[in-house]
Amino acid sequence: MILLPPNVVSSLIKISHVSLFTADVTGFEIAIGGTNLIPLEKGSSATINLVYDSGGTGLVFGAALNVGTSFNTSSAVKDEVAQTISFSLDETHMEALSFGTYLLTLNLTPTSGSSATKEVILFYEEPIIGFAIYRYPYAPLNEEVHFNVTFTNASNVETEWFLDTNDTYLLRHDGQPRSFLQNFTFTVPGDHNVTVVAANTVTRTFDSMIVSAYYRLNGFDITTENRTVDPLDPVIFNVTLSPTADLPMGSLKLNLSYGDGTDENINLDSVMSNLQGSGHTVQHYYSQGYYDVTATVYSEIDSVNFTMRVSVWENVTLSVSSVEISAVKEEITFNFLNSPFSATLYLIDFGDGNTVSNNVTDWTQAYETIILSHAYITDGIFNVTMRAWNAEYSSHSSYLITVQHPIPSENYYSHRST
Repeated sequence: MILLPPNVVSSLIKISHVSLFTADVTGFEIAIGGTNLIPLEKGSSATINLVYDSGGTGLVFGAALNVGTSFNTSSAVKDEVAQTISFSLDETHMEALSFGTYLLTLNLTPTSGSSATKEVILFYEEPIIGFAIYRYPYAPLNEEVHFNVTFTNASNVETEWFLDTNDTYLLRHDGQPRSFLQNFTFTVPGDHNVTVVAANTVTRTFDSMIVSAYYRLNGFDITTENRTVDPLDPVIFNVTLSPTADLPMGSLKLNLSYGDGTDENINLDSVMSNLQGSGHTVQHYYSQGYYDVTATVYSEIDSVNFTMRVSVWENVTLSVSSVEISAVKEEITFNFLNSPFSATLYLIDFGDGNTVSNNVTDWTQAYETIILSHAYITDGIFNVTMRAWNAEYSSHSSYLITVQHPIPSENYYSHRST
């Protein structure tokens, strides 16, 4: 037996130890349950768990992106007994880098022997937060409408649009979108479910809404009587809808602003059959005057106006009467005949150069009756004329009054005694 010196034995033991724990790295892979696709949200972290089969001790772990950025991997946890490595990434590793997709190369290098690499895909994105679609829930058919899409946070988003008319759209929004408009034209009437899925490589969400598509207002007509109406009678408005009108037009309503300070709202949906037949009539009573009426038919998406002028006046037949024979200086009472209900202007000429008239400042007011008297200071035959009128009607009347000096009573009796 050959005995070796102690120092030689110690050296051999060291050599034997090194060769025993140094070897090529093999089986360097993502641990079971992991994936080659690594999502990293801004403000969060992602952990990569790896395993290897051999490689000895003193292994060096490294990580670098395809854009030339190498990560500090000193925080990686290596278990050389279990042959595992755990490496956590957060946004501090991605400082000065844009959101996007990167190739991340992981390598494991022994003190001697061949190293191993593992490539994974790193998705670094801002998570989608506050995603919503907005628009008025009604739309006109065959016209382009706009959907407003908003994000509180997001980066590099794809939106996929689904409509129940089997229309789909896939749109790409690079960078950090915060809002955009999407246009669409509905060609089929009715309610439509619009669902939009927003996704990037780290988050996925959706929003949906119901949009009702209708025809714009068409085929309506509103008329009134083409005549002057007495204040005691109603003014009649007739609302019609053409039998060939395009339907549906949504919920239909009518507002009538009568021009006298009042208005009326009418639900036309409940009288649709009448509208397409003889029409739906609306009555309104007015005081005397002219009125400009505005009728507005409206739906959720549209409105149409009609304007009409209404003439409401009372027919004038006012006249005056009195005794037809009177004495000079005798006070004669004049009576008004056929007095109207509504305000009326008049001018009375007594035939002796004297006249009397009234003044009307508000045609809607009631007619005011007065007590009228007049005395003639000379004898004669006088033609009393009266003209009465309003904005639409007038009347004329006249008659004669004979005025005489009375016979003194003393002369009368002396004449009889002779």
